Order: sequence, then C-alpha cells, then structure tokens
Amino acid sequence: MVHNLFHSLIRLLISVVGVCLLTMTVMLCIPGNPVFSVAERGMDAKELLRRQKEMSLDGPIEKLVFLGKKLFLFDFGTSKVTGENIGRELSQRLYNTTQLACLSLLFFLCMGVGSAFFSAWYQGRLADRLIDVLASWILATPIFWFGIVFIGVFSMYLGLFPISGNSGFASMILPALTVSVRPAAFLCKMLRQRLLEIYRERFITVAMAKGLSRFRILFWHVARNGLLPAITITGMEFSQLLTGAVVAETLFALKGLGSYIVFGVESRDYDIILACVFVSGLLVCLANSLADVLNQMVDPRLRS
Repeated sequence: MVHNLFHSLIRLLISVVGVCLLTMTVMLCIPGNPVFSVAERGMDAKELLRRQKEMSLDGPIEKLVFLGKKLFLFDFGTSKVTGENIGRELSQRLYNTTQLACLSLLFFLCMGVGSAFFSAWYQGRLADRLIDVLASWILATPIFWFGIVFIGVFSMYLGLFPISGNSGFASMILPALTVSVRPAAFLCKMLRQRLLEIYRERFITVAMAKGLSRFRILFWHVARNGLLPAITITGMEFSQLLTGAVVAETLFALKGLGSYIVFGVESRDYDIILACVFVSGLLVCLANSLADVLNQMVDPRLRS
C-alpha cells in the first residue's frame, strides 16, 4: 500500500510539472504580453521594449526562464496588470472555487448515483427509458445553456436564488447545479450499465434463488460491486467539474479560480495563468490519486 502511494505521489508531481511546462510553452506561442495590456496610449516602441525588458519578457527564452523560476520556487509574485499579490488573490478565489467544487461534487453524486439506481430498479420500464433519454440529451447540451435556463427560471421568474455574485450559500446553488448536471448524466449512464451487467452475474441468480429480497440484492450485492466504477468515474469527472467552474464563474460573476484564469488569459498575465494552471493541475491529480487509493481500499485485488 505504501509502495503504491509513493508511486502515485511521483506520478502526481510529474503530471503537474508536465502540465505547467506545456502551459508555458503554449503561452510563448500566444502573441502579446502584459505590457500591451497596461501600456498607455501613444507609448513609443522604445518605451515598450524597455518595459518588456524590465519584466523579463523581451524574448521567448527569457520568458521561459522567468516563468520556470516562478514555478519551481512556488513564488508567483504580483500581477503585471493589477499589481496585486497573486498568492493572496489566489487563496481567496480558491476558497470560493473549493466551495463550488464541493457542492458540485455533492450534487453530482446525488443526481448521478440516485438516477442510476432508480433506473436499474425500474429496468426496461418507462422510467428507465426516460432517464436514459434525458441523460443522453443532457450530455449533448452545453454547460452554459443550463446556466442560462437556471437563471431565467429560478432567479428571474421564481426569485429563489440570486442571479450573480458571492452572497453566501444561496449564490452557490445555481452555479453548482450548472457545473454538475452534465457529469451527473455521464455517471448515470455508465453506472446504470455496470449495475445491469452485475444483475446478470451468477451470484445474483444464486441470491435470488435463496429468496433474498430485490431491495437487498440491489442495494447490497449489486451496489458493492458497482462501487468501483463509480469511484473511478468520480475521479475522472473532477476535471470536468473544474472546467465547468470556468463557465459557471464567468456566467454567474463569481470570484473564483475559473474567472481568475479567464482574466489572466485576456490580459496575457503569464503569472496568473501559471498559478491557476498549477493549482488546477494539482487538484485534478490529487483527485485521481485519491480515487486510485479508494479503489485499492474497496477492492484488495488491486493492491497487488
């Protein structure tokens, strides 16, 4: 177990560093830099070059060395555009994104697992077919469309939740639903398929022959064996929750990690982009590593 944890940690570090290096390489290919975002009108070419040299942005090699130092020292400094401390701003925004991610994960598990078991309980009936069609339709619909519909129905028409801003727990409900609805549909389809496959196993036939109730067979024997793919899919879909957070935070005007990276891309602030990518990559790798550990705890056969 300890040996597997050590290897997971090594893979995590390599993955995070690789993602950051790839991000820095892509940023070097993007035209523009923070100087052009804060440059005053009428500034001559000499002044632009002088400011680029001050920021170590006068060449691709200089940019790469400059960003590499910040990455390996974990010191992202201050924003070239706003002048604010990136670490302090990132910690405040990360708190909001963590709240959104935890609430989204809760909705994701409740909707995905609940609908999968409900569909498996009524397999072959009208409710099962409706859930399957609804899940397929949700997967074919973009995230921002759900956000617009939720705003129109629950905020503007019913007035139950605020439209935008960080005004407490209520302001996180609609963004969390927006982020979690598509991953929940994917979990529902995958888990439903797995549960139906387990239903056809021989040990389920033996359990039925012994006279066990259908409820106990589904929620004890079938559920225990269907837990592994649910954990794996949850780890995989965590990255989708963070990706959806970018859309939801922009749509609902939340100050989070997603809107911060959008601001960094728009202003060509390399420090902000690198810091956000590093934190996001670390969270995704941690989620996948945690899913691997949970799988090994649930199924001892995976420990070897």
